Amino acid sequence: MFSSVSQSLWNRSAQLMGCVCRGSAAVQWQQLRTVVVVRRLFPPPVPKLGEKYTRQKKSHKVYIIEEDTTHRARQKLKLILTEDVPKIGNRGEVVMVDKRIGRNKLIPSGAAVYASPENIKEFVMTIQKEKVESTEEGRLSPMAMKTIKHLQKNMLEVRMHADSEWTEVTKDHVIHAFKQRLGVVVSEHALKLPDETITTCGTYPVEVTINGIDTVPMEMEVINFLPKRRGTREIAEEES
Repeated sequence: MFSSVSQSLWNRSAQLMGCVCRGSAAVQWQQLRTVVVVRRLFPPPVPKLGEKYTRQKKSHKVYIIEEDTTHRARQKLKLILTEDVPKIGNRGEVVMVDKRIGRNKLIPSGAAVYASPENIKEFVMTIQKEKVESTEEGRLSPMAMKTIKHLQKNMLEVRMHADSEWTEVTKDHVIHAFKQRLGVVVSEHALKLPDETITTCGTYPVEVTINGIDTVPMEMEVINFLPKRRGTREIAEEES
């Protein structure tokens, strides 16, 4: 047991020295802060005040591994993105990323900063200021441009219950479909339906105005939808 613990500690030291020796200006190498928590299998007696110290036996040097932090899940790093990063997030979002990615790629390249209270407050004010300026100058933010591209490449599907006798498709139905099917929240004043009342299934044109600046024409398909019926077992489970 003692030899296995010594070998484990020696391996940790070798890994640490290897990381320090490979350090360079391009990559920020970090120390391996791994800890092995051990306890004695046979604790030695503690001499009282005035008693003679007795030499430890070999059995007192036998240790048991309580915890090896190498097997812990890696902790994440909280950052604020200063620009859009694919597969991570958009500008202004607070994200949790792996420490190696954050400290070796995002922070050195200027794509992110630490999510300290000061940085969060400063960046929120900057984003709000940019939104006001873009609205005054008639420019769209990067998030608005991304929303426009998302709407342009998708077709909206409005599902009307076939069991109920619906008379027309209202803005409430369409707004709910935008949120449910495309994940986009559309205000009532930003949505324009055809002039004629929609009373039957089919394909109809709609328009969505983004930030009061740009209008996106889309196609909306109204279909009859029959929800999945619950079985006897599901009803019994709900009643119980």
